Amino acid sequence: TLFRSYAGTSARFAFVWLRDHCRSSSCYNMKTNQRMLDTSTVELDIKPTNVRTDEDSIYFTWPDGHRTKYNLEWLYQNSYEAQKQQLIQPRVLWNAEIYKQAKVPSVFFKEFMETDEGLKLFLQNFLLYGIAFVEDVPATQDGTEEVAERVSFIRNTIFGRLWTFTSDYRSEEH
Repeated sequence: TLFRSYAGTSARFAFVWLRDHCRSSSCYNMKTNQRMLDTSTVELDIKPTNVRTDEDSIYFTWPDGHRTKYNLEWLYQNSYEAQKQQLIQPRVLWNAEIYKQAKVPSVFFKEFMETDEGLKLFLQNFLLYGIAFVEDVPATQDGTEEVAERVSFIRNTIFGRLWTFTSDYRSEEH
């Protein structure tokens, strides 16, 4: 574990986290914001063979010879300590009983799709409870896509843009 002070705050970083979050061109695709490093290949007890710092950066050399450079400001902004200091949206930790008592309103598809108030209600519930519901969504892939796009853009993955699946274990596709 690395302990480092920056901007008056001490931060702690696990070496495995540091190796996994490397932003070198062989480990991270800046255009897609995706890691290219296979995280499962990083040993949990990894330790750098060399660490050095300058005024605004820290440099690591890893056992396989790979080199990582972190800007200290980026490292601090992505530390757990910095995250704790940011304004935190209130959250309600819930179970089934608490959720029932809260009577969290769902939003209907038409209101969700056509009004800012419907979207706002959905997002407020999602931020507060970590879950929100839209009622009467057409039971189609297109209906699901409309809801998803109302909240955010849909990012292509290695599986494609959208795909269907089933939990029917009798199906041939499992």
